[in-house]
Amino acid sequence: MTFKKIFKLFGINITLALINVVLYSKLFLGITDRGSIFLMMFAFLVTIVTIALFFYLNVKILSQNESVKMVVTKNDHDSLASLASAIQFYINNNIRTFRDDLSSLVDQADKFKKKKKTYEDSLLQKFTRTEISFTKFYGTLENVEDVFKQILKGVLTRVNSFDEEEYENMLSDKSVSRKTWLERKAIYDEYKTYVARAVQTGNDILLKIDRLQLEVSKLSTMQPQDIEKLESVREIDTLISEVKWYK
Repeated sequence: MTFKKIFKLFGINITLALINVVLYSKLFLGITDRGSIFLMMFAFLVTIVTIALFFYLNVKILSQNESVKMVVTKNDHDSLASLASAIQFYINNNIRTFRDDLSSLVDQADKFKKKKKTYEDSLLQKFTRTEISFTKFYGTLENVEDVFKQILKGVLTRVNSFDEEEYENMLSDKSVSRKTWLERKAIYDEYKTYVARAVQTGNDILLKIDRLQLEVSKLSTMQPQDIEKLESVREIDTLISEVKWYK
């Protein structure tokens, strides 16, 4: 539990306690000792309200999600599984702003691993791992995997630096000028646009892998130079050249 949450709980509970002390203590108002039916009814109502507020506010504060961050590694050899697990970390900690997009990325990572295994098995039916043809054809998919990992790292970096509580407070803040509010919103919308675009690129990657597998399955003979002639490979090369957007 963070200090901020403890401070809120302490402040609320002390305030509720002081209200009751002021109303019931003989040193202050002492409304229950005055013999008035109206004051007795008022005292009863105050008791009900303060009890309700006690439970409502305490439960609300305790159930609030604390801002959780994790260190984003820059190791180029991070596995796809570890990056997907890092994204799942934020989903498990109930991040709201990117929840659907992050779930899509985790699902894409799982699909990619399955497609990679299928592609590898199909190549091993025609080559051994030591053959140049296998290296050339399989190398294309490894390049795509590097691109996908770079995309996931970029998303993790953005999500890690995104302050969701500040964003939500900003949207409801009516005390600032319209110009300031729009400038703040533009900054946070850029985070959302980045993550959404990453999801779209992930879908494009999966589609290009499907096309690559289809084209490879149609080849009666496969030579190292054949890989460069495939339309799907040219599309993949274009995608790889555009990945600078995620750095």
